[in-house]
Amino acid sequence: MNDSYDVIVIGSGPAGYPAAIRAAQNKLKVACVDEWKNTDGSFAFGGTCLNAGCIPSKALLESSELYQRAKDEFAVHGIKIGGLALDLAAIDGVLSEVRRAGILVQVGFQRRFDAGYRAAHDAVAAGALRTLLVVRATTHDPTPPAEEYIASSGGIFRDLHIHDFDAIRYVTGCEIVEVYADGAVLETPWFGDHGDVDTAVAVVRLSGGALGILSGTRHDPLGYDVRLEVFGTGDSIVAAGADGRSPLRSVEPGTEQARGAGYANFMERFVPRSEKKNLAEAV
Repeated sequence: MNDSYDVIVIGSGPAGYPAAIRAAQNKLKVACVDEWKNTDGSFAFGGTCLNAGCIPSKALLESSELYQRAKDEFAVHGIKIGGLALDLAAIDGVLSEVRRAGILVQVGFQRRFDAGYRAAHDAVAAGALRTLLVVRATTHDPTPPAEEYIASSGGIFRDLHIHDFDAIRYVTGCEIVEVYADGAVLETPWFGDHGDVDTAVAVVRLSGGALGILSGTRHDPLGYDVRLEVFGTGDSIVAAGADGRSPLRSVEPGTEQARGAGYANFMERFVPRSEKKNLAEAV
């Protein structure tokens, strides 16, 4: 076979396959290349995010929410359930099936593959920060996703802050044991039509005792802002957000400004980095 194409898209995840479709809609000859295989050996589109990362993680979150609702809320509606239990072994059985099948599973949270987050993880694990005090995480999108996406996204905490929650757990090595969260619709009214918000904050308590602060917005005029700062009694470090393209403008006289334009989106910030390298080496 000696086919030629106008566009070849490598990867059929949430960015890859829409790009391939869009290129085809613009009358280009397109090939979309992906080596993802299901447990039965068949090929499938969707990449890590749809098959093993973000979407499966949201499925686990849905399982926990359904359990909580059945335990705490159903009785208000006159629904009584006896013998309610959370069968974690059944969930773990999925992992056993993956091991039995012998297939590759790559964690879909891209921040774990970023050099800064990995360095922060290693510093905490080595005890360089000594007692952890506070973790501060930020994720601000430049502009909101399409309304059609938001309608089925699960909300800002599941769609956007799920990455902050995972990054905090990964870097600190602690579990999140308490959460207080709040949100508001301040710029784009249709978020409220879908039970969602465009601005959110949260305070978390970690299993080791440290506290965390999260902020998230769907609007940032200077670009995609993602930061993670970790403060301890031995050191204070920045895992992300201090590389010269942070979308923040200082009004303090004499302060050096960011050297380049802010990142356009998470694909520009994270995907060109080590996640692709890890995937290529694994394949």
